[in-house]
Amino acid sequence: KVNNVWYSCADMRRTARKQVHHIIRGILSVNSRAVGFIEDERQDEGIRIETENLNTALNRDEVEVEVLRERVRNQRTGRVVRIIKRAKTRFVGTIEERTSLHAAPTTPSRRLDTPPRAGGDGGAPFGKGDLRHQLVLVPDDFRMYAPIVIPRPPRDAQKGYKALAGIKEWKVGREPQGEILKVLGKKGEHEVEMESIILERGFESGFPHDVEAEAERIAEETKRLVKETGSPLAAAEKNKRRDFTKAMLFTIDPANAKDFDDALSFRMLPSKV
Repeated sequence: KVNNVWYSCADMRRTARKQVHHIIRGILSVNSRAVGFIEDERQDEGIRIETENLNTALNRDEVEVEVLRERVRNQRTGRVVRIIKRAKTRFVGTIEERTSLHAAPTTPSRRLDTPPRAGGDGGAPFGKGDLRHQLVLVPDDFRMYAPIVIPRPPRDAQKGYKALAGIKEWKVGREPQGEILKVLGKKGEHEVEMESIILERGFESGFPHDVEAEAERIAEETKRLVKETGSPLAAAEKNKRRDFTKAMLFTIDPANAKDFDDALSFRMLPSKV
């Protein structure tokens, strides 16, 4: 009896299972089965977080977790109550098309409680509806457990293409909503897959505008020097350097390589060695 209300033993057990033990803060780890784990340093024990209790939290997010009484597979469980800091919101993946039936609304003349008409449509509150095509991005990151819905895809976004997308909104109980930041190209092509790896790891595949502008300025200056002096270097710059242009070099790199490394050179010493 609690506060003049009688409870059964079963009620008390259910209530006890739902009670919160304590709240811990840390870095979330999510596996490929969309099950999360976080370490409870005070108890020196891991806390298991089922998919439905992740509440949009992703791998490596900094979170607060409510530790529950119940256990799963002899592990303590919890649920994410707050996402303190996102580890990432941009994902590389494959664009796929999803088709769903969008039901047409009930006509104003038909009430939902209208009984079925003989030989009619059974008083269904919805019309036949229409097929709705929707693009989603399926992330390459196997720890990202939800496809990203793209409500307004760009024109060059096509099914079977790789793209970089960013999450704009993700409400609990819904799918994440996002936007395409860059269409990379057709899945499976070498350059596309290489750029996918670079972007997925958080690097940029291009250079900032200021860097590109500086490179163009240097290229134009080099052309001018070659035309006027026959050398890509100004005289003042040449004086700072040691000239190896006449050294014989051997390298495995082809003539059109961007850089030459693993190269060897040799010269004859006075001792004929």
